Amino acid sequence: MPSGNRDLRSTVDLAFARRREVLTEPIFKGRRPDLYMNLMTNSFMWNSSDFFRLYGYQPWPPGRKSRAAVVQFATADDVGANVARIAELCTAAIDREKPDLIVSPSCR
Repeated sequence: MPSGNRDLRSTVDLAFARRREVLTEPIFKGRRPDLYMNLMTNSFMWNSSDFFRLYGYQPWPPGRKSRAAVVQFATADDVGANVARIAELCTAAIDREKPDLIVSPSCR
């Protein structure tokens, strides 16, 4: 990690900055300040894919329902035994529920 004093110099092109563009896209034209207060107070009422995207270049994919499973057990001091137990419980969860995500305790 560098240490000590550093001098940084740059030039700002004011005409370029005033265009208010990112990658030639006018970023401020799509803003909707009339919705800001509602967004912050009622976030459960809006579709996040309408607002979070990389300036239209990479919109979020449509959402889908997912199934999650949690495996729980009392861990032991033997990490190998914990991993084996997690594998056993995950296999059972996959056979029964077909989850997209499985959460397990730490192996220690």
